[in-house]
Amino acid sequence: MVEAIIGTVALAAIITSIYALIEARRAKKYLLHLLKAASLQERLAKSLARVKEKPRKRYIVFRVETGRNIDEKDLAKAISEKFRVVLGEAGFTASGAHLVYYNPVLRAGVLRVRSDYKYPALAVLGMIREIGGERARIIPLGTSGTLRSALKRLKRTT
Repeated sequence: MVEAIIGTVALAAIITSIYALIEARRAKKYLLHLLKAASLQERLAKSLARVKEKPRKRYIVFRVETGRNIDEKDLAKAISEKFRVVLGEAGFTASGAHLVYYNPVLRAGVLRVRSDYKYPALAVLGMIREIGGERARIIPLGTSGTLRSALKRLKRTT
């Protein structure tokens, strides 16, 4: 009789340990699932934070090579038209391209664009062959992160 009780208790202990193992595996799976979800939430939060950041700007210093003085309005029009042809209306709007400074005597200026459109903007400037009906080329001299240093570079190179 004692042996039967010991056997029953042993059997109950074995069954309890099996259920405990099953529950532990379920708990482990659940915990891993929670950790994956947490890391996914963290990654989403980081990417959303990057989206919410204000886009950085780049200032492109350039020189215009032509036979006559170019008006600022003609230059701005030529740049915006070429941007629209190459990148489309949406690309031009997204790039935020804006002629910040132009000196017609020095034939040099500064163009502001968003940082992720720096290389397309350099390509577009290199494609311009006519400004205001006059043959002209735009030569990029360098890029900068601030207008102040772009104007310093402009003074150094001209």
